[in-house]
Amino acid sequence: MKSFYGRRCTKGASKSFVSQIKNDLIYFDAESAKNKIIKFRSKYKKISLEIGFGMGHYLVSHAKNKPNEGIIGCDPFINGNLYIVKSSKNYFLKNLLITNLDFENLLTFLDNVKFLDVFIFFPDPWKKRRHNKRRLINYRMTNLLSQILEKGGKVNVVTDDKEYWDQIISVFSSNKKFSFPSKLNYKSTNNLNIFKTKYSQKALEEKKKTYFNSFQLT
Repeated sequence: MKSFYGRRCTKGASKSFVSQIKNDLIYFDAESAKNKIIKFRSKYKKISLEIGFGMGHYLVSHAKNKPNEGIIGCDPFINGNLYIVKSSKNYFLKNLLITNLDFENLLTFLDNVKFLDVFIFFPDPWKKRRHNKRRLINYRMTNLLSQILEKGGKVNVVTDDKEYWDQIISVFSSNKKFSFPSKLNYKSTNNLNIFKTKYSQKALEEKKKTYFNSFQLT
């Protein structure tokens, strides 16, 4: 089981609000996961997954733009979960479900749930060589993703780290369960807004080349 590296909650987060999140309809933990996922799955024919949603900006945008589709998000960092709970109330969103379980813990509760799309935007590149093993996307991860995608489903990946991008291309190329365009894509600074994340905004401000591709399950 992959370990989670880093703090799960900032020191300034209200303890009372953190405790209240457990009772929110769109949030689940290990105790409530099975029942909530079964109910959510019965409501939507099309469901997507975002792994590592950060502060939740893309996930909220996706839920707003596709009200007839469901989206599940997982991120161990509790602050993003809190933001999404607030946003769901502000925008009256019911088509999303979130957890602070990490991806591999979430897997144990999916019970043959198949996703139309999986989104992984700006995963931590863990730049120091000794930390490379902590990277989310590796060959083993591609096999896990193949188990939860519908046939023809896609893993959509964005990063602004070229060295990590080369590794991502390498591991997906090595897995014959996936195909992708021979011409690889990158997003220039003027069309990154579609991702709507803190890191896409940072890339825009720093005028970084940002790499993107969709890896399709064959």
